[in-house]
Amino acid sequence: MKNYLRLNEFLLLTAGSVVIAVAINMFIANHDFAFGGISGLSVIANALFAIPLGITYWVLNVPLFLLSIKIKGLPFAVRSIIATSEVSLFLFITETLQYVPSDDILAAVFGGILMGVGVGLVICGGGSSGGTDMAACIVKERWNFPLWVSIFIIDGAVSTTGAAIFGFNKALYSMILVFFLARSVEYVTQNFNKLRNNFLNIMAERHSMRHEHNSVYSHIVNILHHATKWLF
Repeated sequence: MKNYLRLNEFLLLTAGSVVIAVAINMFIANHDFAFGGISGLSVIANALFAIPLGITYWVLNVPLFLLSIKIKGLPFAVRSIIATSEVSLFLFITETLQYVPSDDILAAVFGGILMGVGVGLVICGGGSSGGTDMAACIVKERWNFPLWVSIFIIDGAVSTTGAAIFGFNKALYSMILVFFLARSVEYVTQNFNKLRNNFLNIMAERHSMRHEHNSVYSHIVNILHHATKWLF
């Protein structure tokens, strides 16, 4: 497990999972947004059969776990299993957080942004929260598609399926949610990578300066040592 998960990765996976669960329970589930992916299918199953979101979310991700092991490798799959399990857990824990905006547009925009931030944090942790972002990571690995485009296409396909259950208007709101979700994921992952690269560059420069300082210091000590021996 040591080789598959570091503390900073675990913290990112956990923080992202909490944000995803809060977004679903507060903004999405109560508005019947079939916004795509496994999360959207879980909302549909909950609306039709009253199956708990957490259970459906985890079960439907099992085939993607197996596929991700083959394509992305075991470390990615392990992190994804952890994140998906945490999302399922936090869906149960936060199910009482039911803030329901009266306006579907507000729910779609803020739900999409919040969930996109959560998914982005999980991806920055080296895994996925299952569902769409896992499939999008696999598509990006195989065909080098932009991450947000993959998410938008896959989620959009499920959103059109939800139109038959929740109505055409809900499907349109779902597409708005999907757009903000996909763009938020792209924003978080790109800026996180820039921040991490800047931090690594700063640390490398400090290490280089420290090495040069030590070299100069050693050179001065050697000169003084030889001068002292010559004098005495």
